[in-house]
Parts: sequence; C-alpha cells; structure tokens
Amino acid sequence: MVKDTLPAGVTFVSATPTVGSCSLAAGVITCSLGTLAVGASVNITVIDTVNASTPAGTMITSAFTASSGTTDPNPANNSVMLPTLVTLPNQADVTVTKTGSPNPVNVNTTLVYTIQVTNNGPAVGTTVVATDTLPSAVTYVSSSTTQGSCVQAGVTVTCTIGTMSVGQVVIVTINVTA
Repeated sequence: MVKDTLPAGVTFVSATPTVGSCSLAAGVITCSLGTLAVGASVNITVIDTVNASTPAGTMITSAFTASSGTTDPNPANNSVMLPTLVTLPNQADVTVTKTGSPNPVNVNTTLVYTIQVTNNGPAVGTTVVATDTLPSAVTYVSSSTTQGSCVQAGVTVTCTIGTMSVGQVVIVTINVTA
C-alpha cells in the first residue's frame, strides 16, 4: 500500500498505478497494489492541479509512504518527499551581469563594458530591456547588442532586446572613454 497526503494548494485529479488501484478519501490518496514479487516495482502517476490562489514561489511537497503486511527489514526507505516549486507560466527569470575591461583603465583610453543578459526561464521573456547608468567619470562613445538595438540619452544607455527564449543569452557592449 502507498499513501500520499494531498498537499495544500492543489486539487486532486487522478492517481493511476501500473498495478492495483488508487482512491482519495479525506485528503489522502491510498493505492492498493496487491502482492508484489521480490524485486518488483510499481509506478504510480499522480496528477494534481495547482490552485489559482497558490502564489508563485510556494513549495508544494508531497510525502509518499509505502507499507506492507510483510515484515520490512529496512523501514527507513519507505518514505519519500517530492518538493515542487510553483511558478507562473509567464514568469521569466532574466538576470544580468556586467564587467569592465581593461581594469584598471588609463585616462583618455577606451573602457568596454560587457553586459550579459540571460533568460533562465521557465517562460519566454518578452519586451526585455537592459538599462545601464554610466558613471560620471566616463564619456559615452558607442553601444551595440547581439539582439535588438541600443540608444543613449545623457548617462543612460537603454537597449531594447525584445523576446528572449529560455536559456538565451544576449550580450550588450558599451564603449566609453575614461
């Protein structure tokens, strides 16, 4: 027998084992698997729907426990926890890093800022914009990006990148004079 207490924030849809049957009562999924031969295994597919009221960032944890009418010489391996992070289908974790080269830089020479924009998913990033405020000790020369376009206004460089697929990296290069 395998039991799983339905975690908060989800609604039960189904539980289907490769052998036996499952049912839900009082928030507990119980799967009766019958007699299993030594070395046999059963896969149980549990489908839950995340409730719309469950906020993104919530960790939903299912706790599965197996038991048998036969004496178990190692009951320590009869339970498993399965954590799942709730995200929104339209969330894109866009990160940015910035480096400057050369470092140190001589006065009246070119300093190149390289900005790496990465979409870590889980969704496609849309209307992505990278904005960099230049320090007062430099003079803007030029900027470019591997996707989209950049414009400069005063000490601000704004690069309109647009849509970024999951895992995509865009490089923005800003040339200034120290």
